[in-house]
Amino acid sequence: MRAIARYGLFPLVMFGGVALAHRAMTTVDPPLVVGAASLLAALIVGVAERIMPFDPDWNRPRRDRLTDLLHTVVSFVALSEILRAAFLAGLAALLGAADVPWTLWPVGWPWPLQLALALIIAELPYYWLHRWMHTTPALWRLHAVHHSAPRMYWLNAGRFHPLDAGLVFFTQLPVLMLLGTPAPILSLFLVVGAIHGMFQHANLDLRLGPLNHVFAMAELHRWHHARTGPGARANYGGNLICWDLIFGTRYHPGHDIPPDGIGFEGDEDYPTDYLGQLAAPFRRRP
Repeated sequence: MRAIARYGLFPLVMFGGVALAHRAMTTVDPPLVVGAASLLAALIVGVAERIMPFDPDWNRPRRDRLTDLLHTVVSFVALSEILRAAFLAGLAALLGAADVPWTLWPVGWPWPLQLALALIIAELPYYWLHRWMHTTPALWRLHAVHHSAPRMYWLNAGRFHPLDAGLVFFTQLPVLMLLGTPAPILSLFLVVGAIHGMFQHANLDLRLGPLNHVFAMAELHRWHHARTGPGARANYGGNLICWDLIFGTRYHPGHDIPPDGIGFEGDEDYPTDYLGQLAAPFRRRP
């Protein structure tokens, strides 16, 4: 059963969750579906971490749960809704409507292909923003908040400075909106992002096999969080690993914990409280 869960838990939750979300959107408002899918995925991952952890020591709290919870609520719930509403208001002011008056999206395609296209398109600007965050000092000071996590577990998927999260928002949803992506596909895109983000950072002993060439999942993303080494400059994908494959930044040497731990050099005295992390990019150079 453990072997089945190791290989099957992520595909079951991801593909099953997306299929159920698509079906539910025929009778339930999409924002409610996105919220329900996110909460259910959090419950599944949180329980699974206790049963089959990748590193049992990562299940031990480091006084980080409240900080990560506040980051998640502010940056990935409240801020995303505020920015989405502001963008729609801006479109309405410029175009006289909250939807673009042109059609650039292949609305006749089956919905799974439309969702795949949305993921691939949104991944490209995110890939380059993420890569620049690791090579541009000003951007790294914001992104260091995310990499200050002392362990990998599902809730630190939301540990992002609000300015960092704001930049990410404008590389994804607005791009898809301007292409005329239908609202149900945008909602499914958010469902994929919510489920994938939790699994990507989860303390779970999972194996994806060939899917590691599709998704930027935990086996790859742990190396991205390595303190030093080639993995710390690789695996920039958010949901997909396709652009890392194309640009030569995919790194996957094996299943072990990065040998020098996670974090970044000089993070020993990095603030651990929420307000301290909000101020850190403007007070120090990690």
